[in-house]
Amino acid sequence: MKFDITKINRNRYFLIGMLILFIGLHFRLVDHIVLNQEISEKLAAQQAPRTTNAVLTLDRILQSSDSSIPKQKVIFPSWIGLALLSIGGVLVLHSFALPKPGSAPE
Repeated sequence: MKFDITKINRNRYFLIGMLILFIGLHFRLVDHIVLNQEISEKLAAQQAPRTTNAVLTLDRILQSSDSSIPKQKVIFPSWIGLALLSIGGVLVLHSFALPKPGSAPE
């Protein structure tokens, strides 16, 4: 009996379905994620408009001295949890309909 890693059998469908099911459950239970200060600052630096003018205005001076950038939130859409729960449930149920590994196909 040769082992084929590329073949998706009953156990792999079940595993993938359970992983997607638990990820969907996570998205249903968690409303948003608050990023830490370091990541928020990196995102703010990437999103800041880049100006080629070297003139310092009062706003830019005050902005550079104030390092308290508010922490950013990642808010998930409400439908993504339900979609992942549905896909995971279908994969788990489909795994029960497949023949067991090692048994002869009917």
